[in-house]
Amino acid sequence: MGRFWGNHPGTRQVRGHRKVKAASPEERLASMERELATRERVYGTDHWMTVMQREVMDQELKTPGTS
Repeated sequence: MGRFWGNHPGTRQVRGHRKVKAASPEERLASMERELATRERVYGTDHWMTVMQREVMDQELKTPGTS
């Protein structure tokens, strides 16, 4: 049981330390479009979260390259 407990490197998952290429603006926008489609299906087109998501996507399209 000792190996499953404690706060030493053998028991912790390393997250965020891998060398992962950041998502491109196109990939980020595609992800936002998938999320928007899900929100529209679940909440409807006039829900406040769906409206806010559309506004964020419009802003992202107007100012590419900023994160």
